[in-house]
Amino acid sequence: MMFEVPYLNYLFELLLFGRRDDRGLHGKADRLNHFVTAGLLLFFCLVISARQYVGSAMQCWFPQEYSGSWMEYVHDYCFIQNTYYVAFNDTNVSDDEVRI
Repeated sequence: MMFEVPYLNYLFELLLFGRRDDRGLHGKADRLNHFVTAGLLLFFCLVISARQYVGSAMQCWFPQEYSGSWMEYVHDYCFIQNTYYVAFNDTNVSDDEVRI
């Protein structure tokens, strides 16, 4: 007895551009366009969302006395909590060397 996986043949036909439209509205160029567009959107979504896990998504400033595991904790906490905006011309903020 052979078991069939639902929609597996349909999926293969879509991937191989073998599906024919009964009405004749979609040719091979249209199917290729849909396939490439969906593929590009998926690729760029993966690239953008991988930035959170592969690269450093956000850099936070913290006191210099933090080291080791405290630095990891502060970066994780900063990433999941709200952030705030500091204006570029704000004179209330200390130098970059002190913040790093």
